[in-house]
Amino acid sequence: MHSANGFPWPVNISGKGNVNGTQFTIRGAGIIRCVGVYNAMLNFSDIPAGFHPSAISMFVVSTCCEAGASERNGTKNMRTRGTSSYEVHRELSFGEGKINLAGKALYAAEALGLEVDINGQVTLPDDLCGHSVYITRVEPDGSGRTKSIGEGSLFRASGNELKVKIKSSQVLHPTPLPHPIRATEFRIATEDGELHGNSYRLTIHSIFDAHNSMSLVEKM
Repeated sequence: MHSANGFPWPVNISGKGNVNGTQFTIRGAGIIRCVGVYNAMLNFSDIPAGFHPSAISMFVVSTCCEAGASERNGTKNMRTRGTSSYEVHRELSFGEGKINLAGKALYAAEALGLEVDINGQVTLPDDLCGHSVYITRVEPDGSGRTKSIGEGSLFRASGNELKVKIKSSQVLHPTPLPHPIRATEFRIATEDGELHGNSYRLTIHSIFDAHNSMSLVEKM
């Protein structure tokens, strides 16, 4: 049952991947519980050796995170821009290892649909604990496009971090958008997740900010 503002909003996820030479599929479901808060369960047919779902889980679900992200200092998420669908390409770099994700988000009142394709070669530690954060700078890139670059961390059970560098590009529909972004925005996302067998349950908090808030803090 949707509230007057359209939340909670169901999310349906399907995907396939080939990481470290192992093919797998992903089936998942979740909700945008309220603006900026996502709950989801991802079910993997197989988990490749040297890989952990937390390396991609936030990036898979964040194919739609921007749809209902919290809006800070006058930003616009995908929903309030008037987007009906979009494609996203992401490159994740873990030192010498890389994972590429291609995703498509399709908006409908009854559910937000996601399709993802994942490929890469990585060697990740086996004590990732499902806690991650990333921050990106998002910029308009011509009509109906955005691009972003940033960095994040996956945290290990020891408390040590595993850094990840992020590059993304997006193609937004329709063109032109009713309310496109016209200036740089900043995106902050955090995840808490837990792996049970081949199923990964996660919660994401996603925020768009018109300001680089840390630079404002540094000036205080």
